[in-house]
Amino acid sequence: MVPAWSVLITFLLTVSTSNGLSCYSCEGTKPFSKCESDIMEYRLGINSKFAVNCSQYSHMTKPYCAIERYMKNGEIFSIIRDCNQQQFSFNTGLNKYKIFQYLNPSKNTTLCTISGWSLICVTMCDTDMCNAPSKGHQPTSVTGLWFLTIPLSTSISWFF
Repeated sequence: MVPAWSVLITFLLTVSTSNGLSCYSCEGTKPFSKCESDIMEYRLGINSKFAVNCSQYSHMTKPYCAIERYMKNGEIFSIIRDCNQQQFSFNTGLNKYKIFQYLNPSKNTTLCTISGWSLICVTMCDTDMCNAPSKGHQPTSVTGLWFLTIPLSTSISWFF
């Protein structure tokens, strides 16, 4: 007969518990920063130095993982990865940013808009570590995308 305490210990060791959503948290302010392109670090997942548990943000009732990208002249000049609850580093009350109210984290949504000479893209998702670079991500400029956006009016926004 197996002692009850050993069954309990075995059960506790095999059941995984969740303490909330985990996301990558970092920022970079130049093209090809570690936050954008440190692929080796991202492979560590929850053990990455960039990993954070969103439950530590007590003001967030339903956090998501997010990526904010600011691109100018075809390159990312600022990137922010973190837990988010639709509170960005810019004023979402301005008309040109109202498109971001349509972000749907459960669908891993990315939306972009033009602000002056910059392209701002925001991605939101709701699974652990989902705000990492995509598999096979290569940090490259977005020159092709930039040229595509030049003729558009600054009041036009689009979905990706």
